[in-house]
Amino acid sequence: MDSHNDDSRSVGSPEPEKPTAQRAVELSRHLDIVSVRFSSFSALSFHAFEELPEEGDLRPALRFTRPSATFLGDDLTVSLTMVFFLEMHLPDDKVLKVANARATTVLKYVRRPNSPEADFGSEALNSFALFNAPFHAWGYWREFVQSCLTRLDMPTLTLPLYRVQDAPRMLMDDEQSPAVLQRLTRTSP
Repeated sequence: MDSHNDDSRSVGSPEPEKPTAQRAVELSRHLDIVSVRFSSFSALSFHAFEELPEEGDLRPALRFTRPSATFLGDDLTVSLTMVFFLEMHLPDDKVLKVANARATTVLKYVRRPNSPEADFGSEALNSFALFNAPFHAWGYWREFVQSCLTRLDMPTLTLPLYRVQDAPRMLMDDEQSPAVLQRLTRTSP
């Protein structure tokens, strides 16, 4: 039996394999990216920058929802929502929401000719969607956030590079995602 396709879970274990960067790399050898687009996006400012207290510390945070992957024929579509939060932490431990942005990103891939079917199992797709799709969208996302900050008359921040190994840390919990995304659409701080 090929150990590459061996199911390493215990017999009777209900837990699927956790996505891994290694599985993502293996699958990426068989795909080409076709397109990256934002299917929806928004940005909100809660305070004018010049009205913010000078003694505060601006802190950005970047997260994304669990990507969904759909494979149909030779086409793979991955969708995820990326979110940006900018908060000001004050000396009295108060936190002001300053701005946020979100974009639902749809990435399309195509299977390379002569790629084996076995490499496209659910664990491989979940790994690819978690580790690679945000990486492929990151440049578009950074430009979008920087452009939004400029349009909101906020200081332009240089967002960090996307590090594949940080993907699990940046993933929003499945239970918190709907509440966070709903909160992003509110206009009050």
